[in-house]
Amino acid sequence: MLRGAPRNRATVSDIAAVAGIKLRTCQDLLVSMNASKDIVRVANGEYALPAEGIVGYVPPSIAIINVLTDGPATPAELCARTCKSKSQIAGALNWLWKHSKIVRIRPNLWGLPGTAPPYIIARDAIIEALRSGSKTVPELVTATGKNRGAIWQALRRLKAEDLLIEAYLIHPGRRGYQAAFALPPERKTLRRAA
Repeated sequence: MLRGAPRNRATVSDIAAVAGIKLRTCQDLLVSMNASKDIVRVANGEYALPAEGIVGYVPPSIAIINVLTDGPATPAELCARTCKSKSQIAGALNWLWKHSKIVRIRPNLWGLPGTAPPYIIARDAIIEALRSGSKTVPELVTATGKNRGAIWQALRRLKAEDLLIEAYLIHPGRRGYQAAFALPPERKTLRRAA
């Protein structure tokens, strides 16, 4: 069947129809033939005879790991270097990240664990910084490495969710009052116990 197929490739359903066998039986047979190197899986559900220039199918997650061994990459770079679609890359990145196989180094940049410190969103960085005590916005900027805009945006959300309180106001001089933020007392103990 594969010799007469266009480009010497055929799908599982085409092979099953020509051979007159059930789809599941054909799929099992093709998987075992691929394992014994009698045929090559060239795409999802598509097989070909082994020949020079025929490259076997590499799942998106494996292709991403292979690319990231050379260094961090953006999703666009991963698409270009793996020849996978945006949706395949997005799905594989999500799966790999959830299973701690990769880390987000910064928005839109991925790498292997240990190659760079992982990206932490401002909200989580603020909560971590406030565990050691109350801090003003300039102190949070220094402690988290985030810019003032990101800090204020996260502070507003945390305050709206009652995950943060204004601990006290300080008077830094002629510029007026400045708020210091802290975790509510019950939040500190609950988070440490968890």
